[in-house]
Amino acid sequence: METLDNNISNNSEQGFNGQIRDYILEIARWARFIGIVGFIGIGLMVILGFYMGAAMNSLSRPEFGEVSPMGGMSGGIFTFVYLLMAALYFFPVYYLYKSAIGLRDGIRNGDISSLEEGFRNLKSHYKFVGILLIIVLSIYALLIVGGLLVAAMV
Repeated sequence: METLDNNISNNSEQGFNGQIRDYILEIARWARFIGIVGFIGIGLMVILGFYMGAAMNSLSRPEFGEVSPMGGMSGGIFTFVYLLMAALYFFPVYYLYKSAIGLRDGIRNGDISSLEEGFRNLKSHYKFVGILLIIVLSIYALLIVGGLLVAAMV
């Protein structure tokens, strides 16, 4: 056990070896790519939200013959839902992108504070995604239980 502890402390004193540096740089490249694509997706989601809202409002006009039971509010609901999804999607993408920048700069420049910031943002990314996953799974569980209760009543 002492040899393992000594090896770990010796390796940590020497800093990152070449293979670890390469892994972190590759992680940073992919995280940056995913972050950029995520930001593009968020932009498209916002544009689509306003487009869908306008389209739903134009379909609920009386001259088209059919009026939505919710009136002009249905377009606003579509826009709200898309903007809410974009806002929820923004934070993990932002943390992932900031993580990529911090990891890349930390490894390339040998700056431990940038590397620390990169890992802190990566932690925040996973924490946000984990909490969001718990919320979604809880909603699914409630819907399943509610569906089973409704089915049992019928």
